[in-house]
Amino acid sequence: MKPSNTTMDKASKQIHLKDADLIGEGRDRLCFQHPSDPSLCIKVAKKKEKQTAREIRYLNYLHKKQRDLTYISDYHHSVKTNYGKGHVFDLITDQNGSVAPSLYQLLSANQLTPEQLNEALSTLSEYLSRENLCVFDLSPRNLAAKQNQQGQYRLYMIDGIGLASPDPFTFRMPLLTKRLMGKRWRRLIKKITVTVSHSSTDLSVRSDVKDF
Repeated sequence: MKPSNTTMDKASKQIHLKDADLIGEGRDRLCFQHPSDPSLCIKVAKKKEKQTAREIRYLNYLHKKQRDLTYISDYHHSVKTNYGKGHVFDLITDQNGSVAPSLYQLLSANQLTPEQLNEALSTLSEYLSRENLCVFDLSPRNLAAKQNQQGQYRLYMIDGIGLASPDPFTFRMPLLTKRLMGKRWRRLIKKITVTVSHSSTDLSVRSDVKDF
């Protein structure tokens, strides 16, 4: 994969991340927009964590199997930053170049129509099933929602890809993967339902979308 241009301090060879670059913070990691390439982000650990290594390991496996990664924030390479070691991933942005909101943000702000929500979920479900993908944490907060010129939304996995086991048998058994992802998908639908119930909207998930 072709490395992107980076702005580094000539002496330290570090990418300097500023507070203004911070676009997200989770329990274990900080996420910054790349200061030299707005189409990329840099994730750095706040403490010792296993999630990044798990994601990179699984993405490398998917590349070897030549899977379609259209709806996944792909990994590029590691870098040195003033926050420590960082890992460069795709950043999902809207048509105007702004960072795409998460599905959770759109649901909480009542910014989706029932048609937009169900179409986005249907497309994601079909994609996950077709590519036989495993997702460790499938949740509205880990899905970026990108709107196209036709007003349709597509959901991209930006966190939680892969499984906890270093060499899971599930990866290589489509039936086991489907069974596992069926459970994860139903959890996602429940989380969406709970999020919607806390907002003043009549959004609902179609019955044909609820099953994986």
